[in-house]
Amino acid sequence: MAKSPPKAPTPPPPTVAECWLTFWAWVLGVPLAVAAALGVIWAALWTLGSMPMEARAGIDMMTTLWWLGVIVLLYPAMLWVWWGDLREGIRAAQEWEAMTPEARAAALAEAAAAKPKRRSRKKG
Repeated sequence: MAKSPPKAPTPPPPTVAECWLTFWAWVLGVPLAVAAALGVIWAALWTLGSMPMEARAGIDMMTTLWWLGVIVLLYPAMLWVWWGDLREGIRAAQEWEAMTPEARAAALAEAAAAKPKRRSRKKG
């Protein structure tokens, strides 16, 4: 049987606070972005009043509204993914914090050694 390749070393994971910050940024940021887009559309319609809208502008607005609807419908699935990422990140941060300083230094050295070096172009 063939051996599975060794797991590539990775740099330290984000801290627990960084994991929570990222989670809340996505959880609150997506609805705020949707609300902002709806606000821009509402403001455009309000400024137009009863004036007719060009066909292309109407199509673009409907396309934007369609995509916002897709985002709203997919939001529960996105929440599930973000929750999973949060749990994984917290678990990795707790494992990192539980490591001894020597083990951390060794893991960082392994990650630095495994990083691919950039090749420079040869001029000429």
